Amino acid sequence: MTDATFRATMESPGHKLRAAFEGFPDAGLDAQLSPQSMTPRQIAEHLCDCYLAFEDALQGKKHDWGAYTAKGSTSEELLQEMMSLRGAAVEKALAATEVKHKLEALEYISLHDEYHIGQLCLLRLEADPEWKFDSIYAHLM
Repeated sequence: MTDATFRATMESPGHKLRAAFEGFPDAGLDAQLSPQSMTPRQIAEHLCDCYLAFEDALQGKKHDWGAYTAKGSTSEELLQEMMSLRGAAVEKALAATEVKHKLEALEYISLHDEYHIGQLCLLRLEADPEWKFDSIYAHLM
């Protein structure tokens, strides 16, 4: 994978996450699609945990999963917190030179984001039926 392709692979899910979460109705942050699923708030917190787990992996440290608690309470605050931690993790991923760390970045950041983006879109449509789901691809147009 070229450096440019790796960068695009790391950055694209960030645009989708931002589009899915930006303007998310605060009243829908604690909604679930099923009893087993995460809420948007839990997804944001979990992704923050993943970004920190990547940073721990870079340092060879074992991550304490589930120890992270989001500081924000509104969708705007959660988005800002998530994007800040994500941005820091992506910068470290782009600077990584070992293939092992590039693969960890894909797993902890990019692929993990993509896994949860679909869930966020469904939750967003449930909370805001007028939301345009294809807006997550606006960065490609």
